[in-house]
This record gives sequence, structure tokens and C-alpha cells, in this order.
Amino acid sequence: MKRIEHPLFEGVPHWIVKGGVSVIFVAAQIAACFGGLWLFNYTAPVSVPLLLSVVVGIIAFPLAKMGDRFKIPRKVSASIVVLLVFITLWGAVQITVAGVVSEAGNIGNELVKSVNTLGRQLDDASTSLGITQEQVNEITSSINRSIQNMFEPGPSTPSTGGVFQTVATGLGSLKSAVTGIVSVLFGIIIAAMILYYLLSDYEMIEQWAGTHLGVEPELGIGIIEDATSSLREYFKGITIKGIVTALGTGITLILFGVPLVIPIVIVTFITGYVPFVGAWLAVAFAVLVTFGTKGMSTALIVLLVCVILQNVLEQIVYNRVVGDRLNMHPIAVLVTTMAGLTLAGLLGATLATPLAAMVVRIHTRLKVYREHGGQCTTVACLDDHAAEADSI
Repeated sequence: MKRIEHPLFEGVPHWIVKGGVSVIFVAAQIAACFGGLWLFNYTAPVSVPLLLSVVVGIIAFPLAKMGDRFKIPRKVSASIVVLLVFITLWGAVQITVAGVVSEAGNIGNELVKSVNTLGRQLDDASTSLGITQEQVNEITSSINRSIQNMFEPGPSTPSTGGVFQTVATGLGSLKSAVTGIVSVLFGIIIAAMILYYLLSDYEMIEQWAGTHLGVEPELGIGIIEDATSSLREYFKGITIKGIVTALGTGITLILFGVPLVIPIVIVTFITGYVPFVGAWLAVAFAVLVTFGTKGMSTALIVLLVCVILQNVLEQIVYNRVVGDRLNMHPIAVLVTTMAGLTLAGLLGATLATPLAAMVVRIHTRLKVYREHGGQCTTVACLDDHAAEADSI
């Protein structure tokens, strides 16, 4: 940083001035990040479909590009991919509803049974610790009521406010429902349009974005390619390891005769997209159902198998599919996931790790460019040096 010469700072040590400017700069960056997050949440009906469309478009572009081999016009292949994406999403929702929501009563019963069994088995231990049987029963009943309220609709209460209050309440509910439906339809239309144009004009958009980053065109194009390729590799690895983990969990539950296998498999696969948090939620769900139906010994075996699947087998599959270029330390994954969950909810937790992987890869390219910028004038040259840096 250049030395700041100003009458206002005369007599003030330079390190204080430099530190103050650095603090102001960092504070401005933090404020800009929180301001952008607030703006994103405020414009969620538009910003969320936009973000999801960009992510899905980057991941699904290779499918649209496959049409070039068969001389299919890009606009036609883009339309086909958009249709396939929405059919896949609709099918996933239907399977989830059919497999989980329709089994909500059974799931609640099994969880209640698990809590009761756990309460009985902890009875002796609690007595030795000075906890009375009445306190144990009260805690168990409280948990059971909470679970039943989660999985069973509450009883309807008659209106006591007269006809006009009932009509007003009904109109308010209707307005909320219509507003929600319109918002969802608007988001779907926006997402479909953005996804279509992104897939049909992908190369042009990528070229434009790379040449408008305020850096050398070759470097900018390489940065965009790093971001898109790391995103594809991450979700490819997550999807494949999610399939392996879900199938392994399902086979284990079938072998032990545990009920609700399909809902557990679906939950295991879907929660696999949220690092760490999703895995432990899936394990807890499977173990609780097993504990309530097959007892402690079987639940411990299922717990052991699930931990092995989640922490050993899936990492082997993930590293096999993704390779070493996106490897991040588990602490970094945990911290980014927690930060994303805190700042942007489930969407933030899902996208935090791939965004961090993108930042790491882009940092590697910038470092390579600074070291070999005078020698590398093409994207291929920068890619070669970046690959060497990743392998070190």
C-alpha cells in the first residue's frame, strides 16, 4: 500500500493509518456481502429461480451439447433438456410425497415406538442417577406428543367469531393460497426461461462473462471454466455417492427386515446434498426406525453400517469420481456448510461447499497466472499449470 500523505494524518504513525484503511476496506466488504444477502432474500421470488437456473444450467449443459453430435439444433436440444429437468423434478417430488408424506403416520408411530423403547431401557440408568420415574414418563410423553403433532394433522376447532369472522378468515386464507400459487408459477416460468436461454446460448454467455471480469480475456475465460467445471464435478460426485449410500442403506435395512425402507432410502439420498448435516439426519432417521422395530442390537449394527457408508465408502466413491482437484479438508466443508446454513438456510448449506471449491480453484488459477502470466497466453497453458499446482 502506498504511503498516505495528508495533513490530517500528519504526525500519525504510518502503520496506524495503514491498519485503519485496511479495517475500513474489510468492513466495507463485509457490509457489501451482507447487503447482497439481504437483497437476495428480499428479491427471493426472482433471485432464487435465477440462482437455481444458473446452477442447473451449468450442470445440465453437457446434455444439451450432446445434441450437436446428432445435428440437433441447439434450441431444440435446450428445449428437450429443460423439459427433462422439470420432469425429473416433478418425478422426484412425486416419489418423495408418495414415499415419505404418505407414510407419515407410520413414520410417526415408529418414532414414538423408538422413544418408548429408549425410555424403558434408560429406566434403570435414570433411577441410579436420581431421576424419578415420573420425570422420565413426563419427558417421554412430551417427546411423543411433539412427534405426533409433527406427523398428524391437528384437530379442527370450531369457529367462535361468527359468520363474518369465518368469511374474513376464509378470504384471507384464499388470498394467501392464491398469492403462493402465483409466486410458485412465476418462479417456475422465470426459471424455465432463464434455463432455456442459458442452455441455448451457453458458449456465448460464457465467452461474454469471461471477457467482462476486468482481467485479461484468457484469464477471465479460464476463471469461468474453472467455476463451471468445479460445480459440475462436485454435484456429479455428490449424486453418485448419494446413490451408493442410499442403496447400501436400503439393502442393509432389507436384510434386517426393517420397515419403511423406501422413505429411508429417499431421505438418505436427498439429504446427501447437504454435507455433514444431511448425512447425520439420514443416519439418525434410519437408526431410530430400526431401534423402534428391531431393538437395540440391530439398531447398533445399522448405525455401524450407516457410519461406514457415510464416512468411508462414500468418500472412496467421491474421490474416485471427482478426483483430487476438488478435495477440501473436512473442517473447511463443515465450516462452509454451517455458514451457508446460517446465512441462507438449506439452499445456502447445499451450495456453500461447491462455491468454496470454486473459490479455491479460481485462486489456484490466479496464482498460476501471476507466476506464468508472461509465458502462458492460452487457456490450455493455464489449465496445464493449474493441474500441476493441484497435484502438488
